Amino acid sequence: MSKVSIIIPVYNVEKYLDKCLKSVLNQTYKNIEIIVINDGSTDNSLKICKKYKDKRIVLIDKENGGVSSARNKGLELASGKYITFVDSDDWLELDAIENMVSFIEKENADLVRFCYQTAGVRQNSVGEAENKYIGSEITRFTEKLISGEIPGYLPIIMIKREVIKDIKFKTELPLAEDLIFVLELLKNVNSISMSNVITYNYLENLDSASRSIKHYRRNIHNELILNKYINEIYDNKYERLSNARCMKEAQIYLLKMYRDGYDINEVKEEFDFFVDDEYFNKIRCNIDESILNKRDKKIFKYISNKQFDKMIKYFKSEINKSIINYKYNRIKLRLKEMCNGNKKTTCN
Repeated sequence: MSKVSIIIPVYNVEKYLDKCLKSVLNQTYKNIEIIVINDGSTDNSLKICKKYKDKRIVLIDKENGGVSSARNKGLELASGKYITFVDSDDWLELDAIENMVSFIEKENADLVRFCYQTAGVRQNSVGEAENKYIGSEITRFTEKLISGEIPGYLPIIMIKREVIKDIKFKTELPLAEDLIFVLELLKNVNSISMSNVITYNYLENLDSASRSIKHYRRNIHNELILNKYINEIYDNKYERLSNARCMKEAQIYLLKMYRDGYDINEVKEEFDFFVDDEYFNKIRCNIDESILNKRDKKIFKYISNKQFDKMIKYFKSEINKSIINYKYNRIKLRLKEMCNGNKKTTCN
């Protein structure tokens, strides 16, 4: 029975941590090491970790350095044949590791990818969830990952430890560090298999703090940094594709800021940052518009020509449906959470 290392970074998640750790400890697959890295939590997270005395747990307490720093520490300590990651506010299906190991060994793959759900709803429908990429076919998988057709979500991936080699998470990236990690991994793998099996439960964060102005600014600024890394990793091989993804993601955050009711001057400040950025001005002339839908193309035109007023006018014409869908989905998630916590309530 092959050993699996499960790396769990922990930072101020006292509300969710018990559920996460219990889901890992109670796995039907028993040959696991659980590397828990407390990344300088200031709540009771460390205390909760310490109450679990299972010999399979390796607990590290370190100063706060961010999720990438914590995951890198976990990689240093991992001794399993296979490695996977869990975020400490989420939880695994109880047969997740058993399914992952069975699949990676049956497929003899270097990397396998599964599906996840939020509030019981499958979130990872990518059209061809069951597929295999071997040798040169990995280029096609890489293109889909860069374009966003396949999300680069780390916790639904299991990897052979031998293919990681000296790859580390980029600690200077505030977001999407897992995408860069996976893209670097792809240069070392010879086979990838994808499964429709759900192994992971993602907790949707409905806290309004996750939509703060700081959150949006960080995301928009991060897109340019992320794009630089993608182009550096592959020597600009996917430059047109990556540039389009960068622009598309940035305009999505601008739209969300406007949709969430931020002052128009704050939206304009981020718009001006993006269109005036020296790096963006270099990449906007080299974008693969084939991956952009009709709305993306319109907004790209407004961003490229610095037409903020026209972009906002277009947002206004499109926003009502977006707001309705956004609020409906959040309300539906909240109702499901309430129903799950109240067995007397009938929920359909």
